[in-house]
Amino acid sequence: MTRYSVVIVGFVIAFLIFACACNKKQEKIDYKANENVEYELGIPYQKEITNLKKGMLAYQKMADCPYSEEDVNQVGVILDEYFEQMEKSTSKEKGLLIVQTTVEKFNALNQKCDLELISTSERDIIATILIRVNCEKGYGKCDEDITEEWRDW
Repeated sequence: MTRYSVVIVGFVIAFLIFACACNKKQEKIDYKANENVEYELGIPYQKEITNLKKGMLAYQKMADCPYSEEDVNQVGVILDEYFEQMEKSTSKEKGLLIVQTTVEKFNALNQKCDLELISTSERDIIATILIRVNCEKGYGKCDEDITEEWRDW
């Protein structure tokens, strides 16, 4: 499979994820509706993150990219931190600051990897996750790219 094919497949997957996210009702979710159940914001995204990381590792092995498995695992760490911080956030302003900090962490990680860790398909998946979580918290619209202002990838 060529790099071009991988990018196309990744783009299609990212588009489908984004399309599904935009079709959801834009409603504020009460994360503590049942005090006996602790809701974790990142749980619905774990399959997407696992697939994202698998794709990055598969491409890395095929194309001999300058990033390591540790770098790919850091993508999951950054997203887990994002979920945790967004879960605790109490305002749109704080949520936007968390988005900015998260995007800047991805910028630094991608820079460390000679700008090859996050390509178009990975960008679409990561940005879609950040946007959807922000939307689920009631801080913005699902079709609004809140990452673009700070994103270098």
